[in-house]
Order: sequence, then structure tokens, then C-alpha cells
Amino acid sequence: MSANAAMPQPAGTETGRYKMARPLTRFEHVVHVVAGVGFLVQAITGFGSLLRFGANRGWPLLVHMMGAGVFTLGVMATALLWAHRCRFGADTPAGRARYTTGQKLMFWVYTTLGLAVMLPMLTAMLPVFGYTAQDTLVDIHQTAALLFAGAMAVHTAVSLAARRARRSAS
Repeated sequence: MSANAAMPQPAGTETGRYKMARPLTRFEHVVHVVAGVGFLVQAITGFGSLLRFGANRGWPLLVHMMGAGVFTLGVMATALLWAHRCRFGADTPAGRARYTTGQKLMFWVYTTLGLAVMLPMLTAMLPVFGYTAQDTLVDIHQTAALLFAGAMAVHTAVSLAARRARRSAS
């Protein structure tokens, strides 16, 4: 392995089999900000209320429910923007970055966990479930939210490290 092989290459250059990711467009940045704000509001009001009060109730619950729309919009927009690029076994469109299998797998983990956070609460609002089933749906929601928060922490750390490496290389 040569000394240059370990150095990050400028965006869009070939490194072995994969092309490094191109910088995000303005629209993709906006989607990331919306998703990030929605996630932070949900995490602070959800986990913060549970840690402080033992339950999510009152004003924190109201803010949590209002922030759910932003979170849902962010997760869905992210899924729609990157799903085509993160398909397994398919070539990416010309001019697009190719992602590794690990990157594609993590995208689908994030998307699946995002849906697992949203769907139990959306279905709990339907009048077809009794109290026991609603408690189970809340438990699923909380567990999926905890896993999603952990996955987002890893994603953020890896993204910041990659950004730092790109900036130090230029």
C-alpha cells in the first residue's frame, strides 16, 4: 500500500472500486437540517421527559407530538432522496457517488428504525386497539427510538470524522 492510498481523495475521484461521495446539494442540506431538528426535538422531549418525570406528559408531550411532523417529514424525505442510490445489487446513476455495502446497509437500518419509531404511534391513534395493545405499541416506539438515537449518534460521529478528514486533505 503506497503512502498516497491512505490519503482522502477529492470528491468524485475514483478510489479503488468506489467513487467518493460528492458534497450534498443545498436541497439535501435542507433535508438533513429538517431531519436533524425533528430528531433533536423528539429526543429532547421524549427521552428528557422520561428521565426527568418518569413519563412524557404535559407541555413536553405536546411539543413532542408537534415535533413528530417535522421528524416524519425529515425521515421520509431522507428515505426518498437516498433510496435509489442505496439499492443493493443495482448500479448507481451516472455522476452519483457509489456507496459501500456498509453505507447502504446503514441507510436501510436508519430508514427501518425511523419507520419503527413512527408507525407504532400512528397505529396507536386508531380506535381499534385496547389499552394493553397501546401500551405494547408505546414500548415498541420507545425501544425503536432508543435504537434510532444510537444509530444517529454513530452516523453523526462518522460523518463529522469524514468531513474533518476531507477538510484536512484540502
